[in-house]
Amino acid sequence: PAPQSPHSWQVLPSQDAVILEQAGWQIRFERIETLSFAPDRPALLLPHRVVLTRAGQEVKLAISQWELL
Repeated sequence: PAPQSPHSWQVLPSQDAVILEQAGWQIRFERIETLSFAPDRPALLLPHRVVLTRAGQEVKLAISQWELL
């Protein structure tokens, strides 16, 4: 979230999703997977689908593979 703007988080454990709401946007992180890229680094929670919604418009992102850069 943007640091100076009010926001809310909602965790949906039954659907493996997290929702962020801020400034009229709803951002839904879905199909969250715990990934570890190296033994000496902490594991990350990364989504495989992100749905952004605002004022009746919707953008969907599908992530097939995460890669450490």
